[in-house]
Amino acid sequence: MKKRVLLIVLGAMFFALPLTAQESWVRFYEAEEWEEMSGQCVIQTADGGYAIYAYFYEYGVGEKVWLLMTSPHGDTLWTKKYENQASWGSDALIESADGSCVLTGAGYTGESYDVWLCKAGAYCDVIWERHVDLGKGLDEYGRSIQQTTDGGYIITGRTYDLNLNKSDVLLIKTDARGDTVWTHTYEQGGASVSQTADGGCMLACNFGSYPYEFGLLKTNSLGQEEWRRIYDGTGGGWGMEQTTDAGYILTAVSAIIKTDSAGDVEWTRDFVAECARQTTDGGYILGGIAGTKLIKLDPDGNTLWEKIREFHIYSVRQTTDGGYILTGGPDVWLVKTDSTGYAPKLSGIAEPVPVTHHSNWEVVNSVGSRITLRYVDYPQGFTAFIFDATGRKVDEVHSSLTSGCITWGEGCGAGVYFIVAESDIASTQKVLLIR
Repeated sequence: MKKRVLLIVLGAMFFALPLTAQESWVRFYEAEEWEEMSGQCVIQTADGGYAIYAYFYEYGVGEKVWLLMTSPHGDTLWTKKYENQASWGSDALIESADGSCVLTGAGYTGESYDVWLCKAGAYCDVIWERHVDLGKGLDEYGRSIQQTTDGGYIITGRTYDLNLNKSDVLLIKTDARGDTVWTHTYEQGGASVSQTADGGCMLACNFGSYPYEFGLLKTNSLGQEEWRRIYDGTGGGWGMEQTTDAGYILTAVSAIIKTDSAGDVEWTRDFVAECARQTTDGGYILGGIAGTKLIKLDPDGNTLWEKIREFHIYSVRQTTDGGYILTGGPDVWLVKTDSTGYAPKLSGIAEPVPVTHHSNWEVVNSVGSRITLRYVDYPQGFTAFIFDATGRKVDEVHSSLTSGCITWGEGCGAGVYFIVAESDIASTQKVLLIR
């Protein structure tokens, strides 16, 4: 059967980077008297450290938001628990322009839940807190927050009417001190929000009744709806991020969707991810696929590599050194990977570090449903042969380009294989193809 070879062409600047791995490590964070907890959102802060927004449940007391500030190596600096309900989303925490952290969620005020907004200082101390209550006997929950160009904030979430068993999208605009400027509600539930170039807002929303359809809702600068796009067959969704081309990358329940600025679909991929972020090379990093997978895509949505983590990934972002930071649950943990997604296992048992047997080529990921080879400076092109465990040649890959990446494995059965570069037959790398 003919095998398909996916050739990924990377820019010359990429190949100017060394093939050595960046820093990678694992950290666990524990707290007294807890029943359940998990990391929901992580960001890298301006000082190179990290801030983690965590869900924390204490038996007999209830739910709390737990904020942790760490050093660039993941060592705990400061922590604080807030008596509020956590948001189950990867956009509930941001770093504001002045270096403070701003969080959202929900707070119980004695009669109902209201949107909770908090600005925290470098020591996790509260600079100010706000609660947004629409009245009308509604519960309101904050899920996603972004700072706007005027220094204020936009928050999306949902309202819930217990009497009608009905939920709507909630959009809130505040000033720089968190005081409400205006609010709007729209039918169905909100997941993420982003300010648009014209000063309006783009919301990722779940529409209809269960099973939901995921889509985009565009507003003007006053929160008035301008248009919406609904993507059939998605089953709802988790979130959205604006991309550098003014389009959007959406994490639906059943797919990853890339759109242009008008919400028209450019491509879709059948991944079920908790979060998707654009990377500096124009591609994307996906976390939470099948709960535990970390996947890197090129700008066209083609898979470059996959890594499997042991625990559920809820949030992932690229770091300034080109690696990735991720958190999830159960428990609160932080994993720093290199640019290939490599990091020690959470169990403390190190996964094999990719070994370069030839100075100009390597296997980027040796385990996965696709195997990625990276090669540099082959003027006559690059060719490699693939052998199965019996020593039988089963395939070969070839590129006429001087440098690049080749992804292999589609259409091949699971098992152990050996890869040999034509120009370096003494060098063999063992890989494991899984399905």
